[in-house]
Amino acid sequence: MKGERHMADKNFLTDIIDADLAEGKIREIHTRFPPEPNGYLHIGSAKAIYINWSIANQYGGKFNLRLDDTNPAREGEEYVNSIIEDLHWLGADPNGGIFYGSDYFDKCYEYAEKLIQEGKAYVDDLTRDEMREYRGADAGKPSRPSPYRDRTPEENLDLFRRMRAGEFKEGEKTLRAKIDLASPNMNMRDPAIYRIKYAEHHRQGSKWCIYPMYDFAHPIQDAIEGITHSMCSLEFENHRPLYNWVIENIFGTEFPKQREFARLNMTKPGRMTPMMFELNLIERAKANKMRIVLAEGEEPRILQATDILLRREVADIILLGNADKINKLARELHLDISKATIIDPVTSPKFEDYAATYAELRKAKGVTIERARDVMSDATYYATMMVKKDDADGMVSGAIHSTADTLRPALQIIKTKPGSKIVSSCFIMVRPSATGENEVLAMADCAINIKPTEDELVEICRETVECAKIFGVDPKVAFLSYSTLGSGKGEDVDKMRNACEKAKAEMPNTPIGGEFQFDAAVSPVVAKTKHISDSVGGHANTFIFPDINAGNIGYKIAQRLGNFDAYGPILLGLNAPINDLSRGCNAQEVYSMAIITAALA
Repeated sequence: MKGERHMADKNFLTDIIDADLAEGKIREIHTRFPPEPNGYLHIGSAKAIYINWSIANQYGGKFNLRLDDTNPAREGEEYVNSIIEDLHWLGADPNGGIFYGSDYFDKCYEYAEKLIQEGKAYVDDLTRDEMREYRGADAGKPSRPSPYRDRTPEENLDLFRRMRAGEFKEGEKTLRAKIDLASPNMNMRDPAIYRIKYAEHHRQGSKWCIYPMYDFAHPIQDAIEGITHSMCSLEFENHRPLYNWVIENIFGTEFPKQREFARLNMTKPGRMTPMMFELNLIERAKANKMRIVLAEGEEPRILQATDILLRREVADIILLGNADKINKLARELHLDISKATIIDPVTSPKFEDYAATYAELRKAKGVTIERARDVMSDATYYATMMVKKDDADGMVSGAIHSTADTLRPALQIIKTKPGSKIVSSCFIMVRPSATGENEVLAMADCAINIKPTEDELVEICRETVECAKIFGVDPKVAFLSYSTLGSGKGEDVDKMRNACEKAKAEMPNTPIGGEFQFDAAVSPVVAKTKHISDSVGGHANTFIFPDINAGNIGYKIAQRLGNFDAYGPILLGLNAPINDLSRGCNAQEVYSMAIITAALA
């Protein structure tokens, strides 16, 4: 790129631009690259830079760098300077200028008031979890309206101005756009556009305590800068209607337009090794750097993993425990944890707020503020509350605590997500050439539900399918049994057969088969011998076990005798990523679970 006037290849993006120019809709091309300065650039960033820069260059237009610093809790000058240096090194210096999202905070606020006055936005008192519950998870079913949706513009304007004045706690009020609760696009169901956040901003200091959400601020920033084509990767395609809604309802214009390009697919060898799997996780975690709290900060294995996580810049790490003890132990182990944030729950300035929140959540159970203080003294409860209060994005515990100790606070504080009645778990299993054709497998439930019912097995299947997709598995699901399509009899066989049929009905686009014996699920020869004609038999890569006995034994046989690397248990069904460690884990397993949690956040 350096020193060249590069001509981009003709493609669907240039075809769109050519048509806009020919029709006189625009006179000059203006693009931008808007990274959040919360981490270093990665290979996917390079693609986005190249596309936006090269198209502006081809048409003799302008290319902006805009640092999207709308979340003060995660951003800093170190990343800002690194991003600017990287663009210069790539030869993609922004000829349109360098800007910051925070440059437009006053305008975003002004436009938010405009929407309120026009009855197109309202202040909501629902918590984040309540919003999820009201919204639901079924795109074919309208969301429940918030009880605060019909406040008058005058009342909403007063509340919004009081939000800005700092009269409310974080999470107590949210400004939402008033759009369409029946939209098949969940992003259009009254999305949050402003939230309260008490944090020092790297450029604005403490001027603001409310901050615009990216989906609201981004189109405004594009419009103010005169961006004509807002080009981003394909995962933002579902956000385009909201982008257009903001532009049309604030500016009443057609431009700028959001256009999506495919994400970068790297050519890889045919086999997935554990190292490649881990590199994929690291890449995913680095793409959106998250804050992961490790509850057992005084444990040597946790500190060893922290050293690795920080050196590889996978996540921002928060350690809970006594700072003097933690730093002393790190020195003795010759570890560098200097970039970790260390919090002692009992002496934390947020301790009383957390205790009050817990008392409110559990008041129906008779929890007093005194009892809540005792509970919040427990690091696992405190860490879980950090996730609840958006002071962390995910939590890992279990090196010295039982699964129950990790799961109990999650169920009390984070709770299950809409559509989920239970928490379950899965393991992602990795080795080269695992079954002859599948290198990454998913197994569930191996750790949580002792004897799941038919309906619980369906839920376990649904959650495992979604988890498997995140980690690169194209799920072919087998419900396992000691019977293959009726070859055996008994209640357990009936349970797996019925659960399989229910799962098929609920997920018609996912290949699901069973009940199968394991050999019929993974061996094409055995499947053919047993006259299995569906696409799953002999080719399964996602396995649903009948109970925890079979699941726990099965994954450990694969791990110990089959030379699989086991990643898990990954907890499923919660409102936020909370994950459990084995008490026999080593530092590498802590590290792996932390990057999985970051990737899921």
